Amino acid sequence: MSTEIPMVYISYKHYDNCVNPATKKKYTKCLSNIINGLVKIQATYSIDSQSIKYKDSIKSFEEEIGKGLIIIAIITPEYLKSVGCMYELAQVFENGNIYNRLFPVVDIDRSLDSQNDVITFWERQIFNLKKEALAHPHIFESFTTEITKVELILKYLGSILKYLCDRNADSMERLTENDAQKLMEEISNLNSMTSASTVNKAITNDKSTTHNRENAPYTSIVQNGAHSIGVINGDVTINFGQ
Repeated sequence: MSTEIPMVYISYKHYDNCVNPATKKKYTKCLSNIINGLVKIQATYSIDSQSIKYKDSIKSFEEEIGKGLIIIAIITPEYLKSVGCMYELAQVFENGNIYNRLFPVVDIDRSLDSQNDVITFWERQIFNLKKEALAHPHIFESFTTEITKVELILKYLGSILKYLCDRNADSMERLTENDAQKLMEEISNLNSMTSASTVNKAITNDKSTTHNRENAPYTSIVQNGAHSIGVINGDVTINFGQ
């Protein structure tokens, strides 16, 4: 029954001000299809545009998403460079049990070059934030929330990229066509096999490893295939660019 499905949280990047009409149309359609699918299966869902009320804390809502039992994350190139989006995703990893809780809809380039670009972006972000905070000590508190968020993003960035590149998934289009029918089936199937209480107990059993340049290097290895191989925390993954 629909009432048995826990609250479904949607993590996504806003495209209201997107200058590329095709990009805006693609991702707004994806979001619309997912919402239509949730309505069809009569699942309750939480999305910022409806759930954050006047004077509510945005940070608290982001952390609430991280504790959710079902999270749909629409992963786009812009998502990977958004503080709000990536903080939500880092919170999901912080709370563990990723396999059961996280339902990613992925539309990114998974090559090593693209991964390194994302890593470099966030390393520059934390460097610049701390530099600006020191330069303006009289308003240091204005930087603390942002610094805290980026530090958590960096803590789980290696694990996030590894997960997104390692897990097999259909394309965004196939996963969300027909009001995201396939995605809704995956959510319903998991819910029928695992009760909310069981999922909640399992949250602490799948804590993700942290990332930094020293303990989670990305290394290219010469091999005969057409795709690059990444080594993260000792695990080898073949990266298929999209």
